[in-house]
Amino acid sequence: KQIKPANMFELSIDQVRAILCYRPKAKNEPLTGRVLVAPITVNGELSSVELIVESGRKSVIAGGVKAGGCWQPEPIPAEAGAVAIVEGIATGLSVKAATGLPVVAALSSGNLVAIAGQIRANYPAAEIILCADIAKATGTPDSHAVAAARAIGGVLAVPDTSLDEGTDFNDQACARG
Repeated sequence: KQIKPANMFELSIDQVRAILCYRPKAKNEPLTGRVLVAPITVNGELSSVELIVESGRKSVIAGGVKAGGCWQPEPIPAEAGAVAIVEGIATGLSVKAATGLPVVAALSSGNLVAIAGQIRANYPAAEIILCADIAKATGTPDSHAVAAARAIGGVLAVPDTSLDEGTDFNDQACARG
């Protein structure tokens, strides 16, 4: 994904397995190899971790809470003038690298409305930018990002699809630098 990791660490699957006392799976297939471990917080409290392997498969630890949770590369300053909300971690790190803005990753499109509401409540004066992925099935901005932007009076940012360089801002960063 050509990103510089932040607020996460890497472990082998054997280390993850030793810590959790089970082997995590994604879609009923055991995770293998190296694992990025990204903390998930709900209202600022650690609720779980997302486990990401090189192939892009992801899992959350058993019993952890992901709904209403997010990942951030760093805390949002109290005086933030703008905050970008994205779906995934790689997209968030790409948007942060390109803009310098504080970033929050909702970790799934279905979580965007909840996360946008939390950020609006915590930063009422900030401009909130929903960085939409493009829905592969329709070629249009993800409907959850559109709904989130509308619900909180935010701005919708959409990747330029005219050059066929992927469906999110990380894809475009990889293609264009």
